[in-house]
Amino acid sequence: MSKSIPATQALDLTVYLSGKLILDRVSISGEQGDLISVIGPNGSGKTTLLRAIGGLLDNYKGSVFIDGVDISSIDPRVMGTKIAFVPQTPPETHNFTTTDIVSMGRYPHTSRFQIDSANDNELVESAMVATDVLDLRDSRVSELSGGERQRVFIARALAQNTPIIVMDEPTANLDIQYQLKILNLMREYTNRGVCVVTAIHDLSLASRYADKLILLKEGHVISSGPPQDVLVSKNIKTSYGISALVYNDPLTGKTTLSTSDDSGVSVDVQSQSLVHVICGGGTGGRLVHSLIDAGINVTAGPLGSGDTDRMVMDILGVNYIPTMAFAPIDLDLSHSHSQMVEAAELVILCDMPIGPNNMKNLEVAKLAKQLVIFGQPELGDRDLTDGSASLLYQELKPIYMNSDLDSIVQKAGEIIRKTK
Repeated sequence: MSKSIPATQALDLTVYLSGKLILDRVSISGEQGDLISVIGPNGSGKTTLLRAIGGLLDNYKGSVFIDGVDISSIDPRVMGTKIAFVPQTPPETHNFTTTDIVSMGRYPHTSRFQIDSANDNELVESAMVATDVLDLRDSRVSELSGGERQRVFIARALAQNTPIIVMDEPTANLDIQYQLKILNLMREYTNRGVCVVTAIHDLSLASRYADKLILLKEGHVISSGPPQDVLVSKNIKTSYGISALVYNDPLTGKTTLSTSDDSGVSVDVQSQSLVHVICGGGTGGRLVHSLIDAGINVTAGPLGSGDTDRMVMDILGVNYIPTMAFAPIDLDLSHSHSQMVEAAELVILCDMPIGPNNMKNLEVAKLAKQLVIFGQPELGDRDLTDGSASLLYQELKPIYMNSDLDSIVQKAGEIIRKTK
């Protein structure tokens, strides 16, 4: 079987601007029906790459192809029938109206003195309807808001009716409802066989809509492929210099991420010692994430189905004891929990409510070699028993107690270092 020719392709693309290396031997390809998103920090070369693919750069080394044909051999007017380009910053429009700008998308398809046909007018109106700018058809574009202007130029690209659309930060100036509308629109076009190449700052949105991601840093491709392969913590750290928790969104099933600016506590821990966290009801998720970020090995106690802490443990890959929602901790579960506590160098008890179903957690906490309480010195209104839980709580002998997250993580690191 013969291999299909990519709709768009760049091979060993190298670009210098003002003597500075912007792209270094970058290669990408997109098939018909692909939605490709180029991601990376500012200055990574995203715009330059998109401009090269769009045929808007003259000085480069390497090759750029459309349907297997080098763009350097394609007449500029013919190029306009092959590929549409949406810039990050719309150009000056002087006194042009929305209809004027969108109609410009039809110029590559008409002869010099040809009057717009019914088909041209239909494509222009359809593009304005799709981008929700039809009501602005007689408005001067220079007087529109940034988001409205952006949608007008996206409409122009749609009216151009090309098999390839290149869009540089098309959602940058848009409110969230229009971000989703435009990205859903791009997905509709790829379903028709159009190849869309775009740059998107929002990594979660890029992952949600793109078939393929190209991650750039300083002109180099760090990673390329399906979102779940590209958006991994190591790549995010390498390219953006931040920590990221990457997981599948339970609603969309797509890869998404939560980022951190690395301003939290950092502890020097090089040990296999375990910290065991007893939590529930959302009281331990951030703590466990911070402990892991600090390089500490963590396990967790019984967590019922549907518990937000349990969801965090699943995302982080933390070993815990699964239970049914709101089910009492029986003897078998309590025994398993006791073994986990005894295996840990340190146990942290979180600020969770204590009722009859989970009171055994306090009994198990008494077995800790060293106990730290992340919370208040008394149960108070977190005691959902007749006072039995408060009595057990007072019997605990913590070596440290604090309600500040960073202080608890720092203390955990100090304790583990002493156990080496």
